[in-house]
Amino acid sequence: MIASSPENILVIIIARIGDTLLLTPAIHALRNAFPEAHLEVLAHPKRKCVLENNPDIDKLSGYTLMEYLRGLLHYKRYDIVLVYGEDSRLIKYARSRGRMIIGFEQKDAGLQKLLDVFVKKPDAPMHAVDERLLLVKALGLTNSDRRLIYRISDEEKKWADTFIKNLGLYDTDIKIGFQIAGFPTKAYRDWPAEHFISLGKFILKESNAKILLFGDKKDINKARHIHSAIGGRVLIIAGKTNLRQTASLLPKCNVFVTTDTGPMHIAFALEVPTVALFHCMHRGENLGPTTKAEIHRIIQMEPLRGEECGRHLTMETVESSIVWDSIKDILKYRNLI
Repeated sequence: MIASSPENILVIIIARIGDTLLLTPAIHALRNAFPEAHLEVLAHPKRKCVLENNPDIDKLSGYTLMEYLRGLLHYKRYDIVLVYGEDSRLIKYARSRGRMIIGFEQKDAGLQKLLDVFVKKPDAPMHAVDERLLLVKALGLTNSDRRLIYRISDEEKKWADTFIKNLGLYDTDIKIGFQIAGFPTKAYRDWPAEHFISLGKFILKESNAKILLFGDKKDINKARHIHSAIGGRVLIIAGKTNLRQTASLLPKCNVFVTTDTGPMHIAFALEVPTVALFHCMHRGENLGPTTKAEIHRIIQMEPLRGEECGRHLTMETVESSIVWDSIKDILKYRNLI
């Protein structure tokens, strides 16, 4: 509990796209509790873009060496600092900037002493949003709003309209997006190209939908392979957009098919109907949508009998026919077929 209303609050989250976005309900809870406070967020310099235009944030900065040195020199003090992570440099940075430091329990006893309030990690699995809210609850706050927050600017909406028009697509076209790959270091979560190809053939055979292939520059060859194997009504987006441009295109999709990636969380935040495929090491019930579950479908990969879940297992056991059935469910729910 805190004795008085804070004037300055800092939230530190140095993480990937999805993990950063999963923190937005906690940030929203802080804003609701302290509407007059100046609320800043320090994020990964390459991931902070997912927090741009967030109405709950007064200032958004990237965690750079210069910012770190400023902190050590006591450049500015905060009444409360919430630090997400166990990195020693982050904890020391938080200590140098704040009067009250709140974080999760640290493995290192020395770092633990730098926290004024520490929260034990839950013994049982829980949704990632609720886990991040634990630090907020340590302040005595409650929050029932678990929605992820991502804001597309008016300029980005106009850009997306033009981009789609230049592809020769219309608002009346049924558009199904494929996120064909995720983060390279967790490639075991990716769905095989051949499965995307099989799914694409189902779609072209049984509907009039157009398919949009999303991904990074590193995914261009995979996108070209999928494109050539499926045939017509397939458009390659991979490598042509940055993250925020990709996000602005997601609402153009009637259904978005993705594995556990950053764009998946953005799609949930934007309430884009999504078919999300999860590896057994990452449970859909703990990472899936927190609102409007009826417009989404979660497909959980499980080990075959006798197998133990691990990175050695791939997503190939998730059959394309199952994904197509989920797509049809969403299209029927939205009266599109």
